[in-house]
Amino acid sequence: MNRITIFSWNEWVEGSYLLPDMKFGFSHLEAVKKVMNGEFDPYKAK
Repeated sequence: MNRITIFSWNEWVEGSYLLPDMKFGFSHLEAVKKVMNGEFDPYKAK
């Protein structure tokens, strides 16, 4: 059984958030999606 803990969904004041923003768009959410779907390959990561 795999588990994942996400530090913070919306702590904007503290600089920790997992929401779309003007700088990165949806890239952080897409990264979590890839990991959860088993599509992330750490050997191909940039």
